[in-house]
Amino acid sequence: MPSMEDLCLGCMKEKGGKAVCPHCGYEETEQKAPALALRTLLQKRYLVGKLLSSNGAATSYLGWDESSMSPVVIREFFPTTLAQRDEDGLTLKVLAGCEGPFQDGLDEFLKLSRILGRMRNQPAVVPVYDIFEINGTAYNVSGWEEGVHLDQWLPKHGGHLSWDEARALLMPVLYAVEAFHSMGMLHLGICPQNLVVTQNGRMQLAGFHINQVHIARSDLTPVFYPGYTALEQMKPDQDIGPWSDVYGLGATLFTMLTGYIPKDAVARQEDEKLLIPSSVAASIPQQVAAAMAKAMRLDSTHRTKTVEQMRKELSVSPNVTGVLQEMEREEKTQATQVIDSTKAAAPAVSPSSPSRKEKEQKKWIIALGISSGLLFVLCVVLMIVLFAQGDKGADVSREVSSEASSMVSSEESSQDPALNHITPTMVGREYEDLMEQNPWSYVEIELAGEVFDDSVPEGTIAKQEPEPDTPIETGETVKVYLSKGPYMRKVPNVRGKSAVEAILELTKEGFSCQVVEQSSDTVPDGQVIQTDPPSKEEMEYGSEVFVYVSDYNPPASSKSSSSRASSSRSSQSELNPSEEEGSSSSRGSFWDSLFGSNESSSR
Repeated sequence: MPSMEDLCLGCMKEKGGKAVCPHCGYEETEQKAPALALRTLLQKRYLVGKLLSSNGAATSYLGWDESSMSPVVIREFFPTTLAQRDEDGLTLKVLAGCEGPFQDGLDEFLKLSRILGRMRNQPAVVPVYDIFEINGTAYNVSGWEEGVHLDQWLPKHGGHLSWDEARALLMPVLYAVEAFHSMGMLHLGICPQNLVVTQNGRMQLAGFHINQVHIARSDLTPVFYPGYTALEQMKPDQDIGPWSDVYGLGATLFTMLTGYIPKDAVARQEDEKLLIPSSVAASIPQQVAAAMAKAMRLDSTHRTKTVEQMRKELSVSPNVTGVLQEMEREEKTQATQVIDSTKAAAPAVSPSSPSRKEKEQKKWIIALGISSGLLFVLCVVLMIVLFAQGDKGADVSREVSSEASSMVSSEESSQDPALNHITPTMVGREYEDLMEQNPWSYVEIELAGEVFDDSVPEGTIAKQEPEPDTPIETGETVKVYLSKGPYMRKVPNVRGKSAVEAILELTKEGFSCQVVEQSSDTVPDGQVIQTDPPSKEEMEYGSEVFVYVSDYNPPASSKSSSSRASSSRSSQSELNPSEEEGSSSSRGSFWDSLFGSNESSSR
């Protein structure tokens, strides 16, 4: 059990009686106000350590849980524009006239904390496990893991990733954000600075704060992330929603795949096209580039609306050319609207050529005129017959009128193309193929979701609305649902593969992964020893699989021949210390290759 007096408040490891921590180099000095003082004890349980971050709405500290004897992150609701620290160094005093906004922010902080507490099944989020209100404000506490922020991790791994590498890291984050949205909350700060690659092979989303921190219309000083913040967040009169987080995810993926920070949304208003370096463009799958472009549309009405939709489009999506053509059409439409408005304001010089719509309207007017003329003639004939034949003629007129009405109705029906179509059968077809070339020009096709289905291959259309062979009007939308494959999946055999390869394969099969390092003297360093559950066992989609990776410790017999030539006693006395050193240092070879150097940052 570590001594509290000897605990480093910069990394929560024992310092060994030294003033400067030998593990992280932190030297304990007075914490600058208005941060809480070092070693403040909250709830008689949580020891306050180094200040991690402060964004004008909340302050985060590294802490120590004296109950579980483990490091934690302590977050304090502290809106610096609405409150200040009292003389006791603990209590918050709300500024005069700011009581309403402070209480609103406090309520949202508590709601956010409770929701994060319910996200224990999301490996891409460190859940909150304690919430309390003291000192005139509120706090939440979550676990803490060492890791490297993505913006620092990427340069140590070639600057950018392949799609397969990025997919393994990003997909769990997409699922977590999707779950977060389903609970009625937004993140609004998704970027490489708020994503942490941990030592167990996961990427976790951090930086959860109340929404007022990341929007222009707020009583707080807004915090934006150039290149990653959506345009609507920086304008006071725009609607924000899940699509705003979609922009941050798309921009983050852009950085992961290219190594470049995207151009800021404000600067992109001049030209919103994304320029991908030619050196990496060829390696990005076409559907990924298209989905990324749609996720980063400046106009939120044309952007991918939900994270679920983005996740699907990363697998099946219109090609890049289609997206660029769509953007060009919108630009032309906007230009046409400007020209039309200019013409409307200027005096007419010459009549403009009629539009297609106007031509269609004229055709209908002519058709209606002809129909009206025919009906008029028919009525005149009927009146003549009526006067000539009396009551009998009246009966005939009613009969003829009914027949004429039926004939007109039938003629109108035959001319109405909306009543001449039935819903085509799309089940079993490839969605991507349909989007590239829609064989049914009279309907629109919309990707509406996914369903588990054993009868059709994963990724193909499993369900559609309306049902096939039912009447459909021209221009109506057919919603299609892709098959997610079977709900029960067999765990693939990943023994002998690297951790990254195993994570990729398991994630592709729909499982989440937990990497556990295990000492082995037979399996090479960094290779998978086994999984739990073992391969071929059936598990529910989304289940967690533990992947045990070798931390190679060679046996004494594998040492050099010169060591073996020594006496057994002297050999033992020399080898035992080296083996002990190896057990602590051999971690570096595998994890350094996967996660860079041992330098790490904490949330």
